[in-house]
Amino acid sequence: MRVMAYDKEKVEKTALYVLIVSAVVAAFWFGLFGPGLNHISFLSKKSADLRERIDDAKDKIKNAARINERFATLEARMRSLEAQIPYISDTSWVVRLINDIEKELKFKTERIIPYVEQEKGDQAKGENDLYAFRNAQIVLKAGYHQIGQFVNTLEEKVKFVTIESITIEADKDNPFQHNVELKIRYPVLKKPIIE
Repeated sequence: MRVMAYDKEKVEKTALYVLIVSAVVAAFWFGLFGPGLNHISFLSKKSADLRERIDDAKDKIKNAARINERFATLEARMRSLEAQIPYISDTSWVVRLINDIEKELKFKTERIIPYVEQEKGDQAKGENDLYAFRNAQIVLKAGYHQIGQFVNTLEEKVKFVTIESITIEADKDNPFQHNVELKIRYPVLKKPIIE
């Protein structure tokens, strides 16, 4: 077998040449393809981020539809409430309410006296910029059964009317009839609920 003697200088030149060529090839590779690979990696991350944002947007759209339905329901309820509560300028509302109850129960009240109760302080108890409270005194003559029906009907017809006091006295002329005085309190709107 024959052994070749390598010249040290030739080996160093060859090694240096291989090193330079490798460096040039590596620089060329990373110069041309490296940024492309980095860009592909960046685009892949960006694509994943965009997919996630699209999924979030789809969830928000679903939630928005549910929220819109809830707002529509709430607005309908508020409009219904607004239709039931009189405006502050409607001074005959309580009279019409009592007249409707009288027709339904087929008896007459003697007097309906709307009044504003003077309360201390700038703002009456429970009032705000949207509503205030009004009071009315209702005087009627009826039997116990009719009184119960009247109070029941009043509370069923209008949920927000509260009976502040009720006084019942026996009628001296007719023991089956009673003199009744009810004081009621009800809210009135100062402005529309929904504008």
